[in-house]
Amino acid sequence: MVPKPESSIYIDPSTYPLARKDDSVVDDFHGIKVPDPYRWLEDPDSAETKAYVEKLNDISRPFIAASPVREKIRKKLTELWDYEKYGCTSKHGNYYFYYYNTGLQNQSVLYKQKNLNEKGEVFLDPNKLSDDGTTSIRTTSFTHDGTIMAYGLSEKGSDWVTLKFRTIEGVDLEDVVVGVKHSGLDWMHDNSGVFYSRYPEHKSAIEGSSTEKHKFHSLYFHRMGTPQKDDILVADFRDDPEYMCTGTVSEDGRYLIVEVGRGCDPMNLLYYYDLAAANNKITGKLDLKPLFDKYDAKYEFVDSEGDTALILTNHESPMFKLIRVKMADAKEGPTKWETVIPEQEKSKLDWVAPVIGGRLIACYVEDVKNTLYVHYAKTGKRLYQIPLEIGTVSSFFGRKHHSEIFIAFESFLIPTIVYHADFRDAKPTDVVEIKELRRVEIAGIDTKKFNVKQVFFPSRDGTKIPMYIMHKKEVKLDGNNAAMLNGYGGFNIADLPWFSVQRLLFMQYFNGVFACANLRGGSEYGEKWHEAGMLERKQNVFDDFIAAAEYLINNRYTSPQKFVSLTRF
Repeated sequence: MVPKPESSIYIDPSTYPLARKDDSVVDDFHGIKVPDPYRWLEDPDSAETKAYVEKLNDISRPFIAASPVREKIRKKLTELWDYEKYGCTSKHGNYYFYYYNTGLQNQSVLYKQKNLNEKGEVFLDPNKLSDDGTTSIRTTSFTHDGTIMAYGLSEKGSDWVTLKFRTIEGVDLEDVVVGVKHSGLDWMHDNSGVFYSRYPEHKSAIEGSSTEKHKFHSLYFHRMGTPQKDDILVADFRDDPEYMCTGTVSEDGRYLIVEVGRGCDPMNLLYYYDLAAANNKITGKLDLKPLFDKYDAKYEFVDSEGDTALILTNHESPMFKLIRVKMADAKEGPTKWETVIPEQEKSKLDWVAPVIGGRLIACYVEDVKNTLYVHYAKTGKRLYQIPLEIGTVSSFFGRKHHSEIFIAFESFLIPTIVYHADFRDAKPTDVVEIKELRRVEIAGIDTKKFNVKQVFFPSRDGTKIPMYIMHKKEVKLDGNNAAMLNGYGGFNIADLPWFSVQRLLFMQYFNGVFACANLRGGSEYGEKWHEAGMLERKQNVFDDFIAAAEYLINNRYTSPQKFVSLTRF
């Protein structure tokens, strides 16, 4: 039995302000009365909410400020954060592009270079777009020939995005599109314009300051050289106001693929439009054809070849599989589908990308880490594995018409490794070696002095739950160590290994133990794992976290008095 914790950090709960309880707010869901007495707190702009938050701040601010080590922690965090940061390289037209941050810049800068061995030159520096450095690049999309980049800017963390357009020479065009939100961004292959998404009516707001609920997310086409008021509504879905939609142009430029779904739902609809058959003319709403018109699974477009498409799906396959379908009859169901890469029992197929030479790069989640394999696109046969350390593929770039691929990788102790491989002149069965293009390290931190291991412990119902545990090798397991336990367990999100400066500081300078438990409700083991932690099964998430804490305490990594919970369920 785990003893009752006695924390050394204490704030008298009697000093906290009482929130007004409004018993008049009651919802009726199919005859079931559900009270919501604190709904007034959902309005961040009301005077009452602002006053209540300020009372809370009056308690927390002086408590935090009184810490004798706060300034030391701030200085050490600043030192650790001051390291070079690189994003994944990509290639568009004749240039390579990558994001780079010298260390403490507010925003990373987009660079371009003619070849990988030369020094890059600044292509777009968002730090120069505002005095306070809070204007960020939220999205980019290059034309197929790499001559123009569409980019979306966000102000002060807002979800609202303004689209602008820059030539490869670094000159901004006059086109501007405002009010974009939750949008993809893709070009027609003739460079005539871009597809983007927005709500028909909107009021831009800074993220976190608006609770306005928007409806009827719609897909638009902006024709270059024309004002936004002339943008063309090409698709909307008025039968459900919560549907959100995005448009993607297939790599061969023939099809517009429209994905429709609700928020974090693990399912969606897919439609297509034959742009080539219409001579790439966009004049109004498109006559979309259904690829998958049943809202029963996740369907993700991967690639097309002629009148067929490769689709990643979890239809009757909770760990996902890759199928090939004919565009015209995919909607008729599984009898018309061909399995290319079958579902694996213990490995979730996370994404698939086509690359040159009839190859596919397949990324799996295997026991809470990413693995990469090369497959033959025609048959799905697995050719070989791309070697990686235990960690996460944070970004990938590869195209059917490019011979080169780039892989960005990170882990608990590794901020970034960018790998590069070139399939030029390689036969489909040749094993192509990946090489390090860049490896980012933290000055003063020797990662060899740390230990990272994965354990599997039983939850309350006996289900085995994975958990990573990390600390300095010199740490003694005597129950006297401070320990942080991270857990998420929600929204179908896989909590894979990721790098954190704060975590590194805790382990390096406080001899702390950090653990990351992969609770049910995420997607680490597919849809069944997700469903096991939602709705009436949400208790499993709490049980998993409690069992993780008990494991750390019973195995003397820490004690109740020195245990810290980092939860977001």
